[in-house]
Amino acid sequence: MNLNATRSGLPNLARSAKSCHGQSLLAVGRAGSKSVSISGRRGFLTIVQQGHEGWRLTLGRNPVRLTPGLNVAIPVLHTVKKLDLRESSVNIPNLPAYTSDNVPVLCSGSLFYRIDDGYKACFAVSDVEKNVQNIGTSAVRSVLGTFSYDQVIADRNGLNQKLNAVIGNSISGWGVECTRFEIQSFQPANREVERQLELQMEAERNRRKQLLDTQAQINVAEGHKTRAANHPSFV
Repeated sequence: MNLNATRSGLPNLARSAKSCHGQSLLAVGRAGSKSVSISGRRGFLTIVQQGHEGWRLTLGRNPVRLTPGLNVAIPVLHTVKKLDLRESSVNIPNLPAYTSDNVPVLCSGSLFYRIDDGYKACFAVSDVEKNVQNIGTSAVRSVLGTFSYDQVIADRNGLNQKLNAVIGNSISGWGVECTRFEIQSFQPANREVERQLELQMEAERNRRKQLLDTQAQINVAEGHKTRAANHPSFV
């Protein structure tokens, strides 16, 4: 009886040992893969991509410029900051503002910029992209207030050029150049304002039409007067 129980328990014991052995191998495999990934993260080389620039700090100071390619960066001793030198853009979403004639509008656009001085962009400002976007948002509100609604509708490029100059002067101290600013949408803030503007434009069109009709009548009268003076028999 005991011999049979022992024999019947041997397969279960073998399966248990095999399972434990497999779990041990799995644990070793996991530990091994973890150590490999850690050693990979703690390499002595860093790669700077083409179109980018790196700055290596030794214990937080003495920045050294890193060019694209392989560069030495010793863990703990060195920290590396990387910058994108290619032309980039930030979006200015629907921004409420007022024109010089007190028309509430919504304006959105794209600000395109490029980093010219990596040292200033890295150490003269905390977050280049965020601060460039903040400058763009503030500039849109202030510059838009110097244009009337009709001026923006008639000449949007004038607003773009003014924004480009104002933003460029503000961010040049960070080693950043504003390449261009493009207004994407410009519209009244709500339907009521849009309806009032439509009525105003219709009234202006009617006024101009009346002026043209009056001028035409004056020209006709002057023509009759001149013809009567030259040919009295027609009177």
